[in-house]
Amino acid sequence: MNKERDREQSEDKLINAVGELIAEVGFEGLGVNQVAKHAGFSKNLIYRYFESLDGLIYAYMK
Repeated sequence: MNKERDREQSEDKLINAVGELIAEVGFEGLGVNQVAKHAGFSKNLIYRYFESLDGLIYAYMK
C-alpha cells in the first residue's frame, strides 16, 4: 500500500466515524476526542487531515 491510499482509508474511517456518532449523539454531542477514539486514531490525525473538527464535519457533509 502506498501513503496516498493509506491516507484515503484513514480519512474514510474518520468520516464514517463522524456519521455514526452524529446518528448516535447528534452534532451537539460531537467532540474531536470522541471521533478519534471511535475511529481508532489520535486526534492529531484529524487536525493533520482536516485542520479541525469542523473541517471533518464539512468533509462528511460533502
